[in-house]
Amino acid sequence: MVQLSRMFVNTTVRTVVNLVNTDTSTVIEAVILFGFSLPISLFGLVSNVINIVVFLKIGVKDPVSVSLVGLFVADFVFLLLAFYRPVAELLVWSGAASSWVIHPKTVQVIAASYVSTFYLVSTLLTTYISLARCLCVALAFKFQRIFTLTQARLVVVSIYVFAGLSHVPQILAKTLVWRYKAHPDNTTSSFLVLTKSSNFESLWAFHNIVNRTVVPYSCLAICVLCLIVLSVKLRSASEFRSHATTATTTTTTTATPNSTRNRNTTATNCADDFSQTSEKPKTKPQTTTSNLNVKEIQLMKAVFLLCAIFVSTATIRAAMGLALAIFPQLQTHERYKNVHTICTSLVAAFMAFNCAVNFFIFYFFNTKYRQTLGVFYEKV
Repeated sequence: MVQLSRMFVNTTVRTVVNLVNTDTSTVIEAVILFGFSLPISLFGLVSNVINIVVFLKIGVKDPVSVSLVGLFVADFVFLLLAFYRPVAELLVWSGAASSWVIHPKTVQVIAASYVSTFYLVSTLLTTYISLARCLCVALAFKFQRIFTLTQARLVVVSIYVFAGLSHVPQILAKTLVWRYKAHPDNTTSSFLVLTKSSNFESLWAFHNIVNRTVVPYSCLAICVLCLIVLSVKLRSASEFRSHATTATTTTTTTATPNSTRNRNTTATNCADDFSQTSEKPKTKPQTTTSNLNVKEIQLMKAVFLLCAIFVSTATIRAAMGLALAIFPQLQTHERYKNVHTICTSLVAAFMAFNCAVNFFIFYFFNTKYRQTLGVFYEKV
């Protein structure tokens, strides 16, 4: 009976099959990693360097520019550290690191702590930029003087310090130790492995609560609210400018030829430097939205897109976290191991996308950015 029972248990273990077999999982993960994450990361590294150089050339003289440069630096470091993952996979698949003292996957696990640190910086800075712009537009008279250049510098430095300190428990939760392996020829080899520290449970619990739950979900909620407010304000500004254009056209039709020529010249100059608003109709009461000039509206659109891309990425990441909280077997059970690996690769790919697309936002919505980039390109 004991032998039959053991045979039954062994048979049961062998029949545990992954929802996605290992070969299929390897192909899918390779497509995600080398077909999406790697090209996006390479582009993001170059584009963030361009962003930093262009903004420094323009001049970091206002709170928004200070925050954006801090964001670009965080995105660049995140992509640089995350770039090691495909390198580690190539080293493992090729067998080139079989004799190394430390396994490439071990280095990848160590680097993950710092990857998470700089992505948290990116998350917090995106939230700060969105919140600052949202409050300055919605409640301009109360918050315009609060978000100053000095305050922006202090916030950026504080965010970097907070993100670094909050990840100290994650870094301390695992330690490197030496292991020795005996060989048939009476020789031994040594190598480094990563092991859990004595207080791993408490340190990892802190990391999960602060860095994976409280901070990211709070930032996501704030950015969703900012998206709603910015969307309403952009719609109001669009409607106001539409009414203003109609009123200006009506006035121009009844004006003298010389007056018409002068108005057209003025409108052209205003459109060039993005520093003036269209003529307001006399029947329209003056509101905060009506005071927004073209430059401010373009900045609102850029921040709106920045926030929207972050919310989309954060929502995918939050959905993954909720799935693991509701169904923890997704991470622990052998049957779902490959599914969890694929989902993790997808989340990492979207995180890389979030940190790499800022170039397009400011290229299309910042005239001075395009002009400075064009001058720099001609010099190069």
